[in-house]
Amino acid sequence: MEDVDFSDEFCRFVQLHIPTVDAAELLLARAHRARGNTKSEKQELYEALRVNSALLIARIDLTQRMIAEGAGKAAMDLMNAAPEEQKK
Repeated sequence: MEDVDFSDEFCRFVQLHIPTVDAAELLLARAHRARGNTKSEKQELYEALRVNSALLIARIDLTQRMIAEGAGKAAMDLMNAAPEEQKK
């Protein structure tokens, strides 16, 4: 598998060309994860959820990051804050 270039230039391209903000934030979070920048990854995931609280994949990714960092209670709180239709 080839290495993917997650340069700052790529990140700017995503912000300009991905049609929805939440999708762009999610893609940028994944780019930051690939670069090992967990702080920026979390910031993008929080922003994706701020824009669209129903974006389940962002909630799951952020929960996994929190658990990996030992913040299990915060992860549980984040999942409990999901929209009601996602809790069914």
